[in-house]
Amino acid sequence: MSAPTVIVRATADVGEGPFWHKEKGVVHWVDIPSGLIMTTQYPSGETTTFTHHEMVGAAIPRKNGGMVAAVQSGFVGFDDNWEITHTIPLLADGYRMNDAATDPSGRMWAGSNTLNFVPGEGALWRLDHDWNADIVHTGLTLPNGIGWSPDGTTMYLVDSMEKLILQFPFDPASAQIVGEPTVFAHPASFEGLPDGLAIDTRGHLWVAEFGASQVTEFSPVGDIVSRIAIPTKQPTSLAFVGSGRDRLWVTSAASGLNPATDPLAGSVFEIANTPAPGLTVQLFGG
Repeated sequence: MSAPTVIVRATADVGEGPFWHKEKGVVHWVDIPSGLIMTTQYPSGETTTFTHHEMVGAAIPRKNGGMVAAVQSGFVGFDDNWEITHTIPLLADGYRMNDAATDPSGRMWAGSNTLNFVPGEGALWRLDHDWNADIVHTGLTLPNGIGWSPDGTTMYLVDSMEKLILQFPFDPASAQIVGEPTVFAHPASFEGLPDGLAIDTRGHLWVAEFGASQVTEFSPVGDIVSRIAIPTKQPTSLAFVGSGRDRLWVTSAASGLNPATDPLAGSVFEIANTPAPGLTVQLFGG
């Protein structure tokens, strides 16, 4: 596994949510407060940008073309020309959607939180293929990275401000949580705030630690396997990319940092030759 290198030199305020679109050979990612959705060519790093009129927590390609985005008001669907096809307003003023992921059946899951991270006011949502959205779990603070075990029977959810990773029993056939969560990783596991995550074919979780300049690798039972230093203070999220899904792209945030002392803040980094490939991630089925 190689040391991180800069693949996209940027100054994203809060870069987030990288998603590998294998069919098109691009990585989509966002800058949350700016409402930017970026499309980066792999492996060149050439990047184009679309601006939405509200904050964007995550954006995921749709199976039949276009994108779905978790935004400040709820969810928005776009076609291939960035024309809006669906608008699902769900959240009151003072709230926003944050990170999101698709489950093994292509449904979109996203967390919502208050803008000032009031404890207990965060929630987990599921957006079905018919564009109906439901709250499936409440009592969170800052729900963040989401992922599934290789067999699809465990769902993982980061609550950043609580410094926890929760695990839920999950039925991949019905795309339902089927029991109460337990704690996968406790606050003592983290030197910063756990943020986005990605999962490899061994079931290892790779977690970006905001404020700690590192990515932490966990075994399927929650043991720390490795820590990888990232050359900026605020790594935010990550995704396995490339034809072999053996390259880890890590987004970061420049918000609140001095560019003189952290010149790479807001860039995207690549860690090549990971020990195992990442799991295949699904396009949204709606």
